[in-house]
Amino acid sequence: YYFSKRFEIVTGCEINSNLCEIVKHNYSILKRSNIHILNTSAEDVLRSEELERFDAIYIDPGRRDGGNAKLTRLQDCEPNVLELLPAIWKKTDWLMIKTSPLLDITNTLSEIEGVKEVHCISVDNEMKELVFVVKKDFKDEPQIIAKDLNLNSHLELRFKQSDEISSNASFALPQQYLYEPYASLLKSGGFKTIGENSELSKLHQHSHLYTSDRKIDFPGRRFQVIDVLQYSKKQLKAKIPKKANVATRNFPLSVNEIRRTFKINDGGEIYLFFTTDLNDQKIVIIAEKV
Repeated sequence: YYFSKRFEIVTGCEINSNLCEIVKHNYSILKRSNIHILNTSAEDVLRSEELERFDAIYIDPGRRDGGNAKLTRLQDCEPNVLELLPAIWKKTDWLMIKTSPLLDITNTLSEIEGVKEVHCISVDNEMKELVFVVKKDFKDEPQIIAKDLNLNSHLELRFKQSDEISSNASFALPQQYLYEPYASLLKSGGFKTIGENSELSKLHQHSHLYTSDRKIDFPGRRFQVIDVLQYSKKQLKAKIPKKANVATRNFPLSVNEIRRTFKINDGGEIYLFFTTDLNDQKIVIIAEKV
């Protein structure tokens, strides 16, 4: 539907005959006469001599196997995009692949040549999609773009993996403000780039929480630190609230284990971050949203 607003003609294929009739009906109701749905497979469309060239091809391969298990490798999805690439490049110079957020970005980049952009997309801080934009014969390094579509959508992270490798992370103990990147930024893998671009310090190499003494715009959740406690079961039971939002980052216990141990009910205005600081000490940060 949205492609049809940008392109003169959209040709779609749907192998399920029932779904094919449903989408045809829906597009007629929506008065999108420039969408043509074919009851056929992607492979048949690519083999067709009647359909010569497309400005772009978009593919959203099936993400679950016969046992309904989530798939994490592109070659396990249906159809197998890697096998289709030679036929795709005979029909177009541009390819967009929408994939499961479970796919490993670095591994997928090693399998597909010509990736120009990788879009990590979250909605309301829940990771939803990875979109690979591929250009035939593109040889440069791809750019990784991460953003949340609903929350601070004007803020995004853009970088190349070589930028991340060359970035220098700074570290600090928790300061006045705490920053937790959106899920899409965490999926991107730009952990050092996040801190360097925002001039924030990390709590620990593997904690992926950031801190500073100033409040800034940030593509993630922002908190004001109320207190920082060393992790000690005996001391914590007397100090932490009985109702709070609990999160863990680089911590040996799960949220459910923490709730059971300290009898913490979910909810309220207080947030508890169980994490590890730059000195490898287990700590609990008590904070409230900014």
